[in-house]
Amino acid sequence: MISVIVPVYNVDKYLERCILSIVQQTYRNLEIILIDDGSTDDSGKICDSWAERDERIVVKHIQNSGVSVARNTALDMANGEYIAFVDADDWIDLDMYELMVKAIQESKADICAGGYVLSTDKNKAIQLKHKTKNYDRKEVILMVFAPNRNTKMGWELCDKLFRANLFKTCRLRNGCVCAEDKLIFWQLMKRTNKVCHIALHKYHYFMREGSTVHKITLKHIQDDVAVAKFIYKDSLKEDEYIMRVVRLRYYMTIISTIRKLMLFNNDSVDKEEYIERYVKTIRENLVHILVSNCDFAYKLGAIYAVMPYACKLACLSLIKNFKTRADEV
Repeated sequence: MISVIVPVYNVDKYLERCILSIVQQTYRNLEIILIDDGSTDDSGKICDSWAERDERIVVKHIQNSGVSVARNTALDMANGEYIAFVDADDWIDLDMYELMVKAIQESKADICAGGYVLSTDKNKAIQLKHKTKNYDRKEVILMVFAPNRNTKMGWELCDKLFRANLFKTCRLRNGCVCAEDKLIFWQLMKRTNKVCHIALHKYHYFMREGSTVHKITLKHIQDDVAVAKFIYKDSLKEDEYIMRVVRLRYYMTIISTIRKLMLFNNDSVDKEEYIERYVKTIRENLVHILVSNCDFAYKLGAIYAVMPYACKLACLSLIKNFKTRADEV
């Protein structure tokens, strides 16, 4: 049995599409756990209505606590041999789980990764196709956490099928509003021996305006850096090569964070204090970044990061002016 975990919060416009794609799966042995995370629209009513129509559906209503708490609540309830995650505004093709169960059983892997289709309100773009292949944990870590991350597999949970025993002592970090997938995927990799990667792309990841992933707040920025730092510190227990790769990823996260803070439009936050804190880390490790094999764009980003604050503002102004003129042309 697969326990399919769906955190639900104010998505009544999309929830029917999501649930329908799960209950109509060709693989029928499902336990569908809908966690209503304190929705204030009709999402909770839709969940209850579906529970009356399909005995495989279990609904639990909780106070609004965030996606990590909702997923952890469902993990505590799950009874399946396998765990799958679906976001309530996404949907899946009807044969996805049938194909993933077959692949994970034949490969004897701990995780099956299938890839996803990225959809927006305006267009749709399919991720690059790849061949089916089995990877050991080190190969996956080096692929997923590489500083350049030009890979076909990511740390997202929703396009994967997991053996339930991986979660026996592993939960998402409550209160984390950003990069919670990245953190738990790192933790799961410490419990994983083999990952099967198949070219399905049957998960439809809907990038809607107003979703949590698009709301950039100071909390999001801080969580992203905190997760990257935790993973780097934890990687010190790994071999030298993994540690160096993850360390570079940490630096890349900080460089990206400095840029986000420069663009952050909340005047009530003292951005300079946070920027200087992150700049110090890059300044102390600038030589290491410049001689590494990371993308040239990141090396330029590192140089930009250690510039004086006024110079950063001037660079941003030049870039904005250049883009404006280019758009006019």
